Amino acid sequence: MLNPLVTCAILVTLTTYMFMVPVQCQQNTFPQVTTVSVMNELGNDFTLFLHCKSKDDDLGVHAVANGQAQTWSFRLNVIGTTLFWCNIKWSNTTKNVEIYNAATDDAQCLSQCRRSVRQDGIYYYWQFKTYWYKKYIW
Repeated sequence: MLNPLVTCAILVTLTTYMFMVPVQCQQNTFPQVTTVSVMNELGNDFTLFLHCKSKDDDLGVHAVANGQAQTWSFRLNVIGTTLFWCNIKWSNTTKNVEIYNAATDDAQCLSQCRRSVRQDGIYYYWQFKTYWYKKYIW
Protein backbone atom coordinates (compact mmCIF):
# COMPACT_ATOMS: atom_id res chain seq x y z
CA MET A 1 0.00 0.00 0.00
CA LEU A 2 1.22 3.50 -0.83
CA ASN A 3 2.13 6.06 1.75
CA PRO A 4 -0.87 8.44 2.27
CA LEU A 5 1.27 11.45 1.34
CA VAL A 6 2.33 9.84 -1.95
CA THR A 7 -1.29 8.87 -2.68
CA CYS A 8 -2.41 12.46 -2.05
CA ALA A 9 0.32 13.83 -4.35
CA ILE A 10 -0.70 11.44 -7.13
CA LEU A 11 -4.38 12.42 -6.79
CA VAL A 12 -3.56 16.13 -6.89
CA THR A 13 -1.37 15.64 -9.96
CA LEU A 14 -4.01 13.59 -11.80
CA THR A 15 -6.81 16.02 -10.89
CA THR A 16 -4.77 19.00 -12.04
CA TYR A 17 -3.90 17.25 -15.31
CA MET A 18 -7.50 16.18 -15.98
CA PHE A 19 -8.91 19.69 -15.60
CA MET A 20 -6.07 21.56 -17.23
CA VAL A 21 -7.17 23.75 -20.13
CA PRO A 22 -4.52 24.55 -22.72
CA VAL A 23 -3.92 28.28 -23.04
CA GLN A 24 -1.96 29.93 -25.80
CA CYS A 25 -0.09 32.99 -24.63
CA GLN A 26 2.96 34.89 -25.65
CA GLN A 27 5.78 35.70 -23.31
CA ASN A 28 4.93 38.48 -20.81
CA THR A 29 1.24 38.67 -21.83
CA PHE A 30 -0.32 36.93 -18.86
CA PRO A 31 -2.08 38.29 -17.03
CA GLN A 32 -3.60 40.42 -19.76
CA VAL A 33 -3.08 44.17 -19.64
CA THR A 34 -6.44 45.94 -19.77
CA THR A 35 -6.94 49.65 -20.43
CA VAL A 36 -10.09 51.48 -19.38
CA SER A 37 -10.85 54.85 -20.92
CA VAL A 38 -13.74 57.04 -19.69
CA MET A 39 -14.54 59.80 -22.19
CA ASN A 40 -16.40 63.02 -21.48
CA GLU A 41 -18.86 63.41 -24.33
CA LEU A 42 -21.34 65.56 -22.42
CA GLY A 43 -20.97 68.55 -24.74
CA ASN A 44 -21.73 72.16 -23.77
CA ASP A 45 -18.33 72.45 -22.07
CA PHE A 46 -19.49 70.36 -19.09
CA THR A 47 -16.62 69.14 -16.91
CA LEU A 48 -16.86 65.52 -15.78
CA PHE A 49 -15.60 64.71 -12.29
CA LEU A 50 -14.50 61.12 -12.02
CA HIS A 51 -13.36 59.25 -8.90
CA CYS A 52 -12.52 55.61 -9.67
CA LYS A 53 -11.15 52.90 -7.43
CA SER A 54 -10.77 49.19 -6.92
CA LYS A 55 -10.29 47.16 -3.78
CA ASP A 56 -6.56 47.86 -3.99
CA ASP A 57 -6.25 51.16 -5.86
CA ASP A 58 -7.76 54.62 -5.49
CA LEU A 59 -7.16 56.54 -8.71
CA GLY A 60 -8.16 59.87 -7.16
CA VAL A 61 -10.54 62.55 -8.40
CA HIS A 62 -10.04 63.78 -11.96
CA ALA A 63 -11.67 66.71 -13.72
CA VAL A 64 -12.13 65.62 -17.34
CA ALA A 65 -12.84 68.37 -19.85
CA ASN A 66 -15.38 67.90 -22.63
CA GLY A 67 -13.85 65.80 -25.43
CA GLN A 68 -11.11 64.42 -23.15
CA ALA A 69 -10.76 61.07 -21.36
CA GLN A 70 -9.39 59.59 -18.16
CA THR A 71 -7.45 56.41 -18.94
CA TRP A 72 -5.70 53.80 -16.81
CA SER A 73 -4.23 50.34 -17.36
CA PHE A 74 -3.87 47.34 -15.10
CA ARG A 75 -3.26 43.61 -15.13
CA LEU A 76 -6.17 41.35 -14.26
CA ASN A 77 -5.78 39.41 -11.07
CA VAL A 78 -5.26 35.68 -11.52
CA ILE A 79 -8.65 34.66 -10.14
CA GLY A 80 -10.61 36.94 -12.51
CA THR A 81 -12.21 39.20 -9.92
CA THR A 82 -10.72 42.57 -10.91
CA LEU A 83 -13.35 45.26 -10.30
CA PHE A 84 -13.27 49.05 -10.66
CA TRP A 85 -16.13 51.38 -9.80
CA CYS A 86 -16.47 55.12 -10.24
CA ASN A 87 -18.35 58.01 -8.76
CA ILE A 88 -19.29 60.19 -11.75
CA LYS A 89 -20.43 63.80 -11.35
CA TRP A 90 -21.36 66.54 -13.79
CA SER A 91 -23.58 69.58 -13.36
CA ASN A 92 -26.14 68.49 -10.70
CA THR A 93 -25.93 64.80 -11.62
CA THR A 94 -24.12 62.06 -9.68
CA LYS A 95 -23.97 58.31 -10.28
CA ASN A 96 -21.92 55.42 -8.87
CA VAL A 97 -21.20 52.79 -11.50
CA GLU A 98 -19.26 49.58 -11.94
CA ILE A 99 -16.90 50.78 -14.66
CA TYR A 100 -15.01 47.49 -15.13
CA ASN A 101 -15.77 43.98 -13.88
CA ALA A 102 -13.56 41.15 -15.16
CA ALA A 103 -16.32 38.62 -14.55
CA THR A 104 -18.57 40.25 -17.16
CA ASP A 105 -16.46 42.65 -19.20
CA ASP A 106 -13.89 40.21 -20.57
CA ALA A 107 -16.57 38.99 -23.01
CA GLN A 108 -16.91 42.54 -24.34
CA CYS A 109 -13.52 44.16 -23.99
CA LEU A 110 -10.36 42.23 -23.33
CA SER A 111 -7.73 44.91 -23.80
CA GLN A 112 -9.47 48.21 -24.61
CA CYS A 113 -12.51 49.00 -22.48
CA ARG A 114 -14.00 52.29 -23.64
CA ARG A 115 -16.73 54.15 -21.77
CA SER A 116 -18.53 57.31 -22.89
CA VAL A 117 -20.33 59.65 -20.49
CA ARG A 118 -23.14 61.45 -22.32
CA GLN A 119 -26.07 63.58 -21.23
CA ASP A 120 -28.52 60.69 -21.69
CA GLY A 121 -26.42 58.03 -19.93
CA ILE A 122 -23.18 56.09 -19.82
CA TYR A 123 -22.28 54.00 -22.84
CA TYR A 124 -19.93 51.00 -23.07
CA TYR A 125 -18.12 49.94 -26.21
CA TRP A 126 -18.37 46.26 -27.14
CA GLN A 127 -14.88 45.72 -28.56
CA PHE A 128 -15.62 42.40 -30.26
CA LYS A 129 -18.85 43.50 -31.98
CA THR A 130 -17.68 47.10 -32.57
CA TYR A 131 -20.68 49.02 -31.27
CA TRP A 132 -21.74 51.23 -28.33
CA TYR A 133 -24.62 50.39 -26.00
CA LYS A 134 -26.17 52.34 -23.14
CA LYS A 135 -25.48 50.61 -19.83
CA TYR A 136 -26.59 53.29 -17.33
CA ILE A 137 -29.12 56.07 -17.44
CA TRP A 138 -29.08 59.10 -15.16
